[in-house]
Amino acid sequence: MGESEAPGFATRIESLRGVAAMMVAVSHSLIVFSVNGITNIWEYSIQDVHGTQAFWTRLLAIPFNGNVAVTIFFVISGFVLGLSLDRRDPRLPVRFATFLAARVFRLYPALLLCIAAIAGYWLWVGAPRDFPNTSEWYRWYHPMLTYGIWWRDELLLGCVLNPVAWTLQVEMLAALALPFLHLLSRARKPALDLAALAALIAAGVVFSNNIAAPQLFVFYLGLMVPTAGRRLIGGIGSALQANLLMGLALAMIFLPLALTGQPLMLNRVVEASGAFIFISALLYGKERALFAALDSRVARTYGRISYSFYLYHFFLLFVLSQVLLVWIPASLTARAPLAVGISLALISVVVTTLVAGLSYQFVEQPGVRLGRWLAQALWAPRPALGELAEGEAE
Repeated sequence: MGESEAPGFATRIESLRGVAAMMVAVSHSLIVFSVNGITNIWEYSIQDVHGTQAFWTRLLAIPFNGNVAVTIFFVISGFVLGLSLDRRDPRLPVRFATFLAARVFRLYPALLLCIAAIAGYWLWVGAPRDFPNTSEWYRWYHPMLTYGIWWRDELLLGCVLNPVAWTLQVEMLAALALPFLHLLSRARKPALDLAALAALIAAGVVFSNNIAAPQLFVFYLGLMVPTAGRRLIGGIGSALQANLLMGLALAMIFLPLALTGQPLMLNRVVEASGAFIFISALLYGKERALFAALDSRVARTYGRISYSFYLYHFFLLFVLSQVLLVWIPASLTARAPLAVGISLALISVVVTTLVAGLSYQFVEQPGVRLGRWLAQALWAPRPALGELAEGEAE
């Protein structure tokens, strides 16, 4: 299946990735401070929090949920990378090599520069300062810089200097399996898809301590979007059915963590299934105002810079809070943690947008072009001797 068969693919899927990156940014900003004495509010369900500040913070954390956003990221990755594999050389060794090369040059250039910048900052500034009323999450990010930590993080063997890089570890490990999972998904056999999903979910439960195993089924759901997702949406016969399905998908995406407060495997299965339905409807459903919003210039911009935005925001949020909390009285962060968190979100989003735009233009794009050139130079089919002679004669 080509991109032309998925209306709005180039803009809307990319824009959705930008929305997910913004969800992560705001969710991190909302949990910088303790709220009503709760230092880990993200682990509480909506019905278990007490106090006005805590209730509204937890309520905002339903649409701005970083765990949910990561699930959406992984489903999108499975879908987009599946389309990429569709277009690659049919010879499996060449397909595998070109695919991995593309992933390395897509992810590593921006990551290498980001980690180097973070390491340089800690060398210059030194140990971060503690502030009153900050949460367990905020206090956890106190990296101790050593050469070993630096090079391990640069190679994606660790994620101390930039904790959000754990998802990139998952992306690279998943890339090793995706060419083979792609073959299963393109067999277009529903029973095989269900068996593969069940096996991947079971593997995630058995190997729950492995960083990638519990996430592989999420990528496989993304691989299924052009086949099973298209059939599902194609079977919708009325606007009422479409709206009910969309409401179900959104409930599946956002409610599990809100009601339990725990990133359980069952929650992940429900979230990922909801994201599968939502993305399928986004691609193959009828036009709706909600989807048209993803065509806006702002949404498209954040979609393009979403990777660098995601990479840099966590660190920049922490640095800005270190600077601003020197001037913000502790009485204010204790009395109005939500208002201060929202203010930090606004400031950090503006700063990160500027940094991410530069990273996208001068680091990401050159890296992608270099990866394409290398793949073409090393693995592009070469003409046979007779064809070469004939071409030279012309």
